[in-house]
Amino acid sequence: SEKITPIFAAKDVYSVVIVPLIFRNETKGILTVWTAANTVKNMSLLRSIASAVSVAIENSKLYDEIKKVYIKTIEALAYAMEAKDLYTKGHSMRVSQYAVLIGEYMGFSREKIEQLRIAGILHDIGKIGISDTILLKKGKLLEEEYNVIKSHPEISKKILMPIDLPKEILEAISKHHERYDGKGYPYGLKGEEIPIEAAILGVADAFDAMTSDRAYRKGMTIEEAINELLKYKGTQFHPEVVDAFISLYMNEKHRLEEIKNQVFSNAS
Repeated sequence: SEKITPIFAAKDVYSVVIVPLIFRNETKGILTVWTAANTVKNMSLLRSIASAVSVAIENSKLYDEIKKVYIKTIEALAYAMEAKDLYTKGHSMRVSQYAVLIGEYMGFSREKIEQLRIAGILHDIGKIGISDTILLKKGKLLEEEYNVIKSHPEISKKILMPIDLPKEILEAISKHHERYDGKGYPYGLKGEEIPIEAAILGVADAFDAMTSDRAYRKGMTIEEAINELLKYKGTQFHPEVVDAFISLYMNEKHRLEEIKNQVFSNAS
């Protein structure tokens, strides 16, 4: 065309060869080669490259589909695990939604927010490897039982490692029980050693735990839970994450209420 010809001339392009990328009789794209020569040598080589690229594209799509199915399967397992206990049903979904809101208020990119969404849903999947006699125990846990519970972040990471998820998701899941003062688990990380995604998940997880009913207590109001976050800001919780959550509360309390009220619909 008139627009393209000057571009080719400026780059000393004499010949252009377009080879279709075909896999199983379906065109996946095109491979375009520009050359300064008036002929293109080794057309058979170009066709071989095009064939290899076609297969690579299809394999990449297949891998992505398998990964999506694997994640959906684990999500289903997480929901099934929570459904065994009336008081934890819907917990992962609510944590995911709180984490996404915090990420929005901290100015995270869409990619980072999507990572928070996935991490929130999968953050407790490691509990699937813990006995129901411990998970569903009504009374106070013994020290050895609590130590078993504390292993779930690492179990979660082991379950999810084969999926080749982004590092940020695995870090958020395996470190969401770390505390800003270094007294958390499983690694005893402190301050900025804790990935910000994990710190966000920690606040979202704690907020949902505080505002949800349990067999032995009534859930806190949003205001009561906010006061707890402020009380432990800089000790248990990352200050910046708490500040973002407070901004969320001040500006859009109704969004927190909408998520919190899912406790009742999920528990019915």
